[in-house]
Amino acid sequence: MPKSFGRATLGGDSQPVTSPTSSPSSRRPAWAGRNYSLLTAAAVVTNLGSQGALVAAAFAVLETGGDGGDVGLVAAARTLPLVLFLLIGGAVADRLPRHRVMVAANALNCLSQAVFAALVLTGDPGCGR
Repeated sequence: MPKSFGRATLGGDSQPVTSPTSSPSSRRPAWAGRNYSLLTAAAVVTNLGSQGALVAAAFAVLETGGDGGDVGLVAAARTLPLVLFLLIGGAVADRLPRHRVMVAANALNCLSQAVFAALVLTGDPGCGR
């Protein structure tokens, strides 16, 4: 007997016919899962923080008397470690569990942004200049 989905019409009975193997959890899309929601939330928070720090760095440079060229130098200085750590991080991520690498990377990112914020808020963004 073939499986039928929808409404059966034999004898005027209109009861829904479902497959015995279908369950509510198997019909949920992958993006509705807890892990995907956590990953998406973490990515949004991380990206907002990173982009906000870039804008804050530009304003901190301008506030201390820098010009547009100095803002460009600071943006380039923030990009160089990113390229270096992307190369090293790729090799490390291939050898270690993904979850731990992601947590460690986000924790280091949070720490570096906190140090940057503390330096700017204390009025010493020059790091000992």
